[in-house]
Amino acid sequence: MPAPVFNVLDGAGVIGGTKILVQSGKTTLLLDFGTNFFQSKKYFEEYLKPRASKGLLDAVELGLLPPVPSLYRQDLMPPGVDPWRGQVHPKLAKVHVDAVVITHAHLDHCGHLSYVRQDIPVIATIETAFLMKAIQDTSKGDLEKDICSCVPREAKDGVLKPGHWKTQAATQRTFLTLEGLTLSADAAGFWANPLGSRPLVSRSIQQVKAVGDVVMNSYPVDHSIPGCAGFALETNEGWVAYTGDIRLHGAKGELSRKFAEEVSRLKPKILFCEGTRVSRLEEEEVITEADVKERASTVIKGTRGLVIADFGSRNLERLSTFRDIAADCGRQLVLMPRDMHLLKAHQLASREGLDPALDPALLVYQEEKSSESTADKTIFATYSQKLTNSGEISRKQGQFILCFSFWDLNELIDIRPGPESVYIYSSSEAYDEEQMADMQRLRNWLDHFGITALGVPDPETGRPIPGETGLHASGHAATKDLLELIDVINPEILVPVHTELPEYFSEYYGRSRTVIIPTALEPLAV
Repeated sequence: MPAPVFNVLDGAGVIGGTKILVQSGKTTLLLDFGTNFFQSKKYFEEYLKPRASKGLLDAVELGLLPPVPSLYRQDLMPPGVDPWRGQVHPKLAKVHVDAVVITHAHLDHCGHLSYVRQDIPVIATIETAFLMKAIQDTSKGDLEKDICSCVPREAKDGVLKPGHWKTQAATQRTFLTLEGLTLSADAAGFWANPLGSRPLVSRSIQQVKAVGDVVMNSYPVDHSIPGCAGFALETNEGWVAYTGDIRLHGAKGELSRKFAEEVSRLKPKILFCEGTRVSRLEEEEVITEADVKERASTVIKGTRGLVIADFGSRNLERLSTFRDIAADCGRQLVLMPRDMHLLKAHQLASREGLDPALDPALLVYQEEKSSESTADKTIFATYSQKLTNSGEISRKQGQFILCFSFWDLNELIDIRPGPESVYIYSSSEAYDEEQMADMQRLRNWLDHFGITALGVPDPETGRPIPGETGLHASGHAATKDLLELIDVINPEILVPVHTELPEYFSEYYGRSRTVIIPTALEPLAV
């Protein structure tokens, strides 16, 4: 039997976009299939996107998708054009992928599933599958949101168009899980039914232990989104492990330590390990979720006006933190409809926490729009007793914590925040010019209304102003914690991915551990 082949198709030397090909025996798997935002931002931004009418063409032309033609949806083939221009990587031309393993529901790990054939199964935790559905449910119906179900496209007049929403149903992908599988009736109903107008051909989630001749284990790990898992695969030359995104300092950091301990018993040959926060700095400040809660709670208890909390749209741990702060401070947490739907998906999948419809600390914000999407109408009907609007918030500003992001700021014109209002930025630093420009715009909005800003990154440095730290806990392990995990797992070979400093690991370990720095599309020399 030939030796296994390991190939980092995308995401080598950058954060995000991870796509790792594993071939063992007659089975080929992909570990994550995320959007490479680093590469995408070279060409696209908010108002310049890949043309849905051209299917695969734009993403293939600009190198955003690895050249594995058999992997992609036939209904996305642009009419009359070979997107590959006949230039397919010879070692990838005949690759047949049996399944895609998704570690969690962040788009830099699952976003490019939109292009993948819907008959290729997706392996994930139940929570990840549900969160992926909720994300697609509340997203605008563009091509790059087909992560859980596929809207059919057909060629008309030389371009690709989505089938009519009344007659052409979306088809759910086949999801597999390595976990025990028992869904409540409400959870099964959530999974099977569309939130929008287009009908859905649903497929039930199936439990498996292996794909082809590859046995797999999944292990819950701590990250900023629930349902995150690390994986181990038994190839014909030993076990291969993958951390996905991982940390030790979150509320469930013990899960990550347990993952490392259990994988170490397998004596893995290879570990693919994320390195998002790797730094050569000797001392790194590690802020925990408990630190965020304590700092934000102190600020809010000392505030009489409106509080606005800005945090990652899928950071349900942070949402829970601010929910608890709201309850402790006698306020209510006001969520956007998409966040309420995501919270419901998690509650159904995990059976953790209170049903959002019954939680007295939660409300749903109803914007004033000329028209509402079917998805929003459904959410508003579901939570009809929990709706609030700009008028009520304006009149009772001291009673709320409002979960707004940069993209919701124009609602402040209707709310008219009063004196002593505070904007708490509880998200990551600004990393590029576009994000820094957004931070300047954010400060312009806050200055216009006289709102006190806390934790908002400086537009020039991208970092919080001194004295305003402690309001965000990263979803990724600090350097010392990553090294601890690697040493516990003790792989024969370490392959750093999801990092801009892969060479750090070679420098740190020197000759004490074999480190292979991957090159995109080149098989690892193992």
